Amino acid sequence: MTHDLTHELSVSDRFGEFRLLFRMPLAKVEELTDILISRGYIKVPRSHRFQAEFRERSKLLVMAAMYRLGNGNS
Repeated sequence: MTHDLTHELSVSDRFGEFRLLFRMPLAKVEELTDILISRGYIKVPRSHRFQAEFRERSKLLVMAAMYRLGNGNS
């Protein structure tokens, strides 16, 4: 439910808080995450225990990087 609401807020409100923090809608963050995973920049865990959390953690990693880059933090 939170994921769907965040998708709607990031798309509908161009000047909203999500776009202010990450500079792009959540769909673009997910697309960028998929690209980074497919090119091997984010390693897929071998353990089946972490497979369920992997995509969510990867999106959080990409959003943290976007936040730091977008706000001038090095």
